[in-house]
Amino acid sequence: MTNVIARKLKVLLGAGLLMVVATSPAFGQRTGSTNRGAPTVTQSIAFEQDTLELKYTAITWAGGQWAAELSNEATKADKRAEINNLAKERPLGSFKNSVDVTIGGQKVAAGTYKLAFTLDDAFKWQLTLTSDAGTISCPLDLKAADEDVKRLSVGLRAGEKNKTAELVIAFGKQRGTLAVSL
Repeated sequence: MTNVIARKLKVLLGAGLLMVVATSPAFGQRTGSTNRGAPTVTQSIAFEQDTLELKYTAITWAGGQWAAELSNEATKADKRAEINNLAKERPLGSFKNSVDVTIGGQKVAAGTYKLAFTLDDAFKWQLTLTSDAGTISCPLDLKAADEDVKRLSVGLRAGEKNKTAELVIAFGKQRGTLAVSL
């Protein structure tokens, strides 16, 4: 009798574990063990009644391995496709705005968006926001920096004027800023 109960308990526990795994959010344009347990960052800014909220997983981008593959003519097209596909399947996080905004010159209607980083046809990085209404791509003007940032860092900070903000993006030895205005 105890063997029957033990088997039924194993089946129930296995089914429960499967349900937990299947319904857990799959954050992160990430693969491999380096990003297991990567921290999630949440930031917000309030402008009187309007708010901006950013949430993302601070991934390591495989310690720069992706950069080597993108610099190799034989592998860069496949790596771009892989990065862009992962962005669709497992975005890094979300961006929520209670009011229409402009980000890096692109109009973004009020709503909640999946946030990812993709490469355009010229292999330039862009912040990509996706909702049921469509996709908005904000090109990043990345500059070289001395400091090597091991984890993706996206900062949402107040701008110099009222009703403005900035998204500051850093990964590897690259930095960029996107202006946000309400």
